[in-house]
Amino acid sequence: ALPICGTCKATNTNCAVSRDFTRAGIDAQADIGKIRLMGALLKTTDDNSIATAEVDNNAAYIEARYMFTKNGRPSFVPLLRLDSYERNDGQDDFDEITVQAAYYFAENARGFIEYWDVNGPTAADDDSMVTLQVEVGF
Repeated sequence: ALPICGTCKATNTNCAVSRDFTRAGIDAQADIGKIRLMGALLKTTDDNSIATAEVDNNAAYIEARYMFTKNGRPSFVPLLRLDSYERNDGQDDFDEITVQAAYYFAENARGFIEYWDVNGPTAADDDSMVTLQVEVGF
């Protein structure tokens, strides 16, 4: 776990009033054969915008991927990720799902198709997206 605390001071930042914040989180990763599991939990406490009350929100994710390999390197990697987070002092819950299929053309080049969906507290917060992308690293 890693706690971080601080203050946004009105005297030397763009804060209208001095506000305190705290972040505490923990994450984990495990490789089991060709499966990689990852996850994290985060707890936040902030002063509200006028520093008269504290606002608490939580966030978490879990991700799993399987690496099909060719010549000892990843070739095809499907991924599933679930995210859950709060806003508005825990009153608004958001749940996201990401499904991705990646193909590695080379060690530093991959293409993927990804579907992302979010469900929020109202229908106006709901959204989804499909991404087709190619990445090359140097």
